[in-house]
Amino acid sequence: MTGSPIHLSPLLLNERTKEPYLRLPPPHSNIILTPPRLNDTEATVQILNDRRVFQWLATTPYPYNTDHSKQWIEITSQEAERLLRQLEETAGGFVGGCPVRILREVKENGDQVFLGDCTIGKWGFEDIQDPVEREKLKMENDQRPPGDPETVWGFGADYLAPSHHGQGIMTSAIGTLIEQWIKPRMGAKIIWANVWKGNHGSVRVFEKNGFVLEMTLEDSKARTESRGGGMATVHYLRRRL
Repeated sequence: MTGSPIHLSPLLLNERTKEPYLRLPPPHSNIILTPPRLNDTEATVQILNDRRVFQWLATTPYPYNTDHSKQWIEITSQEAERLLRQLEETAGGFVGGCPVRILREVKENGDQVFLGDCTIGKWGFEDIQDPVEREKLKMENDQRPPGDPETVWGFGADYLAPSHHGQGIMTSAIGTLIEQWIKPRMGAKIIWANVWKGNHGSVRVFEKNGFVLEMTLEDSKARTESRGGGMATVHYLRRRL
């Protein structure tokens, strides 16, 4: 692994594959963030069918199959490619997202193991209960150009393989993305996250990264039967940069 052209900074480039990546700081320097890969299918299917993961993800299909994974990889790969092109076109300016999102553990022999997903995108204003107002805010937000300080961002359906829970990896990944990418390359000023009630680990991850609990909406999100049915209570956290 090696350095990179200035327009990609602070991304690094894999010397052999030319794939961009971000490395987490110690003690997690064996973990990197990369774009999705075509061969991620098997790992995503395995992790997203684990109840310790899927029970906290509102929109991910369950059971999660190979077709779901292939479709997701195609969409997210195209988005990563679009952002990389935007980086080249802006020559170091602001971009509207982050092209690296997949957490991988780099083994001593160089092998890389898929661990999960950590992504940032434009906020959907799920905290606004009036559907008309929510759609209005979302449309306005979606139309804002890269670098606009009024843009509201949000972390998506982040997840980590249960084998690596409790090690501080997701806390480090979110902190790395904020400090190395979201602030300097996206110009973000406001970031939201939502977490289902009961997911104490995820709440702590965001709080450790400076997020503050702004509200809790009781029984505001429908759960699929595979996730226990009924209505879920959702915490909304925000960080101002």
